[in-house]
Amino acid sequence: MSLSCVEELLKAVGDRFIEFLVRVDRFEKEFRFEGKVGGVIFTLALLNYLLNHCKVFRSTTLREIYFNCEGRYLYIHIGFWSQSETLEIQRNRLANGLFEWYLQTISKLPKDIGRTSEEEELLKHLSKFDTFIIETLPPGSNKLLYNIIDVAYTAPPIGALIDGYILSDPSIFIEPNNTSPEINEITFQANITSHKAREGVLYQVFFYPSTRKIKENVRHSNEEEYVKIGRKGACLLKDKLLDEFDRLISLLNGAFSLALSYLLY
Repeated sequence: MSLSCVEELLKAVGDRFIEFLVRVDRFEKEFRFEGKVGGVIFTLALLNYLLNHCKVFRSTTLREIYFNCEGRYLYIHIGFWSQSETLEIQRNRLANGLFEWYLQTISKLPKDIGRTSEEEELLKHLSKFDTFIIETLPPGSNKLLYNIIDVAYTAPPIGALIDGYILSDPSIFIEPNNTSPEINEITFQANITSHKAREGVLYQVFFYPSTRKIKENVRHSNEEEYVKIGRKGACLLKDKLLDEFDRLISLLNGAFSLALSYLLY
């Protein structure tokens, strides 16, 4: 069986996320006449949108927040704003309004370091591992996500039974490019177990959008068999994973709708 389903899945995720990055880039450029405040507005608008549209479990600091977004677990981690960015926030009416709104809301949230009982209850019904992870490497280096270091999204369990094997807990990792609306690498991985084996085998696929190169990795003596199962599983899970990714992108796009409504107001 060919790699076509895995490649289609990762290409679709890449294309949709690049569309989002291009939109963020254009949004930031609209505010260039006022300095680099557009990126700050994007980040603050996203945080405020999530605070208004999702159930918030807790905020361990001003920079890490845990949400329940319609039965999905969402974690977002942002970096510090520099002194010059803080000054730009204060000078810009929209940025300052969003910042004040954010600070007021976040100050009222629980500051628990450990998970709350509500959080644990939600996680009982979700995958054991994050379904999508967007991570800047090194942390905070991405200039297009404007201070967003990590986004992690966990969906209800997604899995498939293939020829006596179980493929479960699929995850997709996205590493955006540091300076342009592109992606350096997308990784798909899932756990494969059989009734015979006590421990699962990790199936991984690495996709590099700029070159369209793709590479598989299975560390097992019976590698060919697990590769075949992994490829079949990716075909069966593709639509469910893309549906969940669209849910995540919809949440991220909420930043634009909030910023627009705030401007109109």
